[in-house]
This record gives sequence, C-alpha cells and structure tokens, in this order.
Amino acid sequence: MNDKEGHNGEAAAAADEAVPAEKKRRRRRPEEVRSLVLAAAMEEFATSGFDGASVRNIAAQAGVSLSLLLYHFVSKENLWKELALDTASRLGKARAESLKARSDSPRERLRVAIRALVETFAEMPDFHRFMTIEAHRPSDRLDWLIETFVGEEHARWCELIEEAQKEGFVRFIRPDRLRFAITAMAAVPFAVSAEYEKLSERNPFTRAEVEETIAMIETLIFV
Repeated sequence: MNDKEGHNGEAAAAADEAVPAEKKRRRRRPEEVRSLVLAAAMEEFATSGFDGASVRNIAAQAGVSLSLLLYHFVSKENLWKELALDTASRLGKARAESLKARSDSPRERLRVAIRALVETFAEMPDFHRFMTIEAHRPSDRLDWLIETFVGEEHARWCELIEEAQKEGFVRFIRPDRLRFAITAMAAVPFAVSAEYEKLSERNPFTRAEVEETIAMIETLIFV
C-alpha cells in the first residue's frame, strides 16, 4: 500500500467515524433535547430576563439548532413557561419530601421542608435569579407564576409555619414574612455564589456549607 492509499484509507476511516456521530447527534431523544434546552434557558433567562433573553443564544448553548428548539417549544414565551413548570415540579418534589417525615410534629415537617428547599437551591442556583427578575415588578408573567404554582406553594409554607408556631416551635413572626425570609436564606448563598466565595473564602456548594446553611436557618427560626 502506497502513501496515497494509506492517506485515503485514513480519511475514509475518519469519515466513517464521523457519520455515526453526526447521525447520533441528529437522533437525540426528545427528553435529551428538552433537558439540554431547559438547562441553557435557565441560565439565559436568569441572566438576561425574559425581554433580554435570546432563543438563538439558548439553542447555541444547548448545542441544538434553532429550528429543533422551536419544534419542541414553539416560542420563547412557551419555553419560559415550560422552564417554570419544570422547576416548579422539582421544587414540589422537594416539598413533598417534608410530607414523608414520619412525625406528627410540625417542627419536624418544617425542618425537613427547609432541608429540601436548601438542597434544591444548591442544585438550581439560577432559579432564585430567575424569580427575582420576574418578581420585582407587576407583569402578566408574574401573575401566571402566582396562579400556576407560586401562590399555592406560598400558602402551604405559611400553613406549615403557623402550625409550628402554634406548637411553640417557631418564632412568632408573621408566617408570610417568615416564609420569604426562609426562602432568601436558603437561596442567596447559591444565587450569589461568586460574591459569597470571595468574601467568605468558602464554596457554598460544598456539603459542609450546605449543612451550615440549613443549620443557620434552623437556629434563626426555631425556639
């Protein structure tokens, strides 16, 4: 075999390897595409807000074509809503963990709910920024968020806090105000992780720091 044949053979082999990879990329499962796009969308919406977010940027970050993104999500508004619903589902699962606590004590159920909330924000640090951008002024999107899941979630937290207060386990601060305080304490170390790490010289995402965040919240609200 001469050099030319060897070169051509190597080129053919490389082409053969490239074809399956390309086919594999085009044949991504819908679930995989959805996961990639939602992850990229969370970063984009949390950074730029709805108005500043670019669907083209989201597609590029997700490694999918714009046409494929729109095939699955139709429009930017629908993508935003799908992202909110997906996150609400994950938060709902975290809250549901508190209901599995085998205890009639409101304190124990609230303790488990706080742990689940902190761990969820540690896994999804962009979500607090996503919500903050939408919640700082009235809008149709904020109304939709409240009507779809935020309002119900808020009411359940307030109910649990009030139950624990009646049993003498939690400081007597207005339940709705306390719910906002718990959410802020659970989310902020992860939402502003760069600042947190520079000022404290600790990574908020380590297991030890997550546990300290949980302990801090418990110390401040329980009596």
